Amino acid sequence: MENPDDSSQDHGEANHQGTKIINFCLGEDKCLDIPNDQDRLSMTDCGDISGQSWQLVDSELSGFYRIKTEALGEEQCLDIITDGNRYLPRRTDCAYYSGQFWKVTQTSNGGYVRIKSYYLGDDVCLDIINDGTNDRTYMNACSRYSGQYWKIEGTL
Repeated sequence: MENPDDSSQDHGEANHQGTKIINFCLGEDKCLDIPNDQDRLSMTDCGDISGQSWQLVDSELSGFYRIKTEALGEEQCLDIITDGNRYLPRRTDCAYYSGQFWKVTQTSNGGYVRIKSYYLGDDVCLDIINDGTNDRTYMNACSRYSGQYWKIEGTL
């Protein structure tokens, strides 16, 4: 079930390359990044960094994307893993796993979207861990948390 502030509109049917993904909670100066030597996502200072150059690529599932970065190339996709306590977005080899299919849903909050995975469903959103550093991501029950509002610049 969608949250009251989410519309049923999703976005598909295109490849969006070289886009920055920023978070409402952290502001325009921090971008979603995947450092070349790590498999986890983090929020870092925005710059001309290939790990911040995201691609939303149409997937085999209608209305869902595969999310990749310029840094990791075509063979690596954003996926969901669990550490026993939380579901975490990580880079993995692309395959037909439900955690590698992502939906971008408009919100009523000024051009921001929510990012959800097929694996976890419409009630779980990409979020920022509120731990003082606020630089890591995880999947959390959708609510009106500012860390769940994302802007995909230059597309959609």
